[in-house]
Amino acid sequence: MSGQDLLMSSGKAPEALDFGKTPGVRRIGTVVAGPTEYQPREFDRSNPGKGPLKFYEDGNPVKAIYIDLQTDYRDSATDTGLRRLYVEKRRLREAIRDAIFAVKGTELELGARLVIDWTGYEQGDGGQPAHTYAVQYLPPGQGALMTEPPAAVAQVPQYVPPATQYAPTPAQAPVAAQYTAQPQYAAPAPAQAPVAPVPAPAPAPALQPVPVAVYAAMLNAGVDVSGFTPLG
Repeated sequence: MSGQDLLMSSGKAPEALDFGKTPGVRRIGTVVAGPTEYQPREFDRSNPGKGPLKFYEDGNPVKAIYIDLQTDYRDSATDTGLRRLYVEKRRLREAIRDAIFAVKGTELELGARLVIDWTGYEQGDGGQPAHTYAVQYLPPGQGALMTEPPAAVAQVPQYVPPATQYAPTPAQAPVAAQYTAQPQYAAPAPAQAPVAPVPAPAPAPALQPVPVAVYAAMLNAGVDVSGFTPLG
């Protein structure tokens, strides 16, 4: 840490390097102090940062490290950009170590630069979600820092905590059923009662010819002459 940084920090511990709440965050900084060993504390929701010190089951203290980085982040006019990277978790520690090994390094050097990507989650010990990281390391005095995403980062399936594993499927818009109009049913016409054939009129009986004198006599006598015809 430079004298200027120490002066502007007012002797307080640097602000923690924050990765936000969503994977895909990148942080870049130059190592100005560390790695420094410390004993982390249990998380106390009612008193953050002041929980009891962590110990293993055998009674030995848990050990972690922090690294002070000079970054380009500024939250205020008095912010120097100094941030403290707390390395408590195995995955972040191993990512930094592997990045140093990748450039044939043997230790974290002052003046070196780190690019740290929070890449996502995977299932950790005890079924709890654990953050995954990819780190690039550039020793001091070795030119420009690599900024492209590391090609060797394994794509790990994203871990979903049990409380949020279930997500209701979004309701699908109803799909209109394909309907083909069917011919309307017509009830059969009621059966017609059979119509009795109309009998043909009986042929008129043939008239019997009788002499005119006889016909006249019959008329005079009141005889029905409908069946007779005068002859001659």
